[in-house]
This record gives sequence, C-alpha cells and structure tokens, in this order.
Amino acid sequence: MAPRIKTFPDLVRNEAIAAVSAMTAVFLISAVLDAPMGGPADSSGIPVENVKAPWIFLGIQQMLRYFPAVIGGVIIPLAGLLVLISIPFVSKKVDQPVQVIFWAIILISSAVTIWGYLV
Repeated sequence: MAPRIKTFPDLVRNEAIAAVSAMTAVFLISAVLDAPMGGPADSSGIPVENVKAPWIFLGIQQMLRYFPAVIGGVIIPLAGLLVLISIPFVSKKVDQPVQVIFWAIILISSAVTIWGYLV
C-alpha cells in the first residue's frame, strides 16, 4: 500500500500561506508601481498591425500571423491542451519523456507569448 499523504490541515495551511503571500506581493507591487496606461483609445488612428490582444492570448495572436486561422487558432492550441490533458494518464507508465513534453509545451507557449509581446 502506498504511503498516505497528510492533506488537512498541513497542506491546506501551506497553500493558504502561499496564497496570502502571493496576494500580498501583488498588492505591494501594485501600490508601488504605476500601471503603464496610455491616453484614451482612438480607433481611427491605430494601425491594425499595432493592435495587441490581452497577454494571455498573445501567443495565439502571434500564431495567427504566420498560420491560417484554423491551424493557428484552433488546431495547434487544441493539440497542446490535449497533450497536457493526457499527461496524467501517460505519466503512470513513463516518467522522464512526460516531463520533457510538459516543459517543452510550457516553454514554447511562454516563448510565443513573449515574442508576441515584444513584436
């Protein structure tokens, strides 16, 4: 029989401490630094190539610039999600390749998002 992991109250306390610490850090950063806000939006003066999606969609927007809409906006993100969803089912049999695939997907999606932010 596998060893039991104590989750309550130890894990719950540790997660609560981590959540409060993260919220405190975000509140302190937001109190010290100003948000980079521009002037009011003017829809007539912004070229289409300078319009950016919110940061969470920048990777998909960047893929839409180089791939057709169905491939860059549906097939590639859906394939990445399906691979991430299948990891718990595959990880019972193989350990090392699953970690490599997981980190590869995370790094690729982060790189595409940062690339979309900088371009």
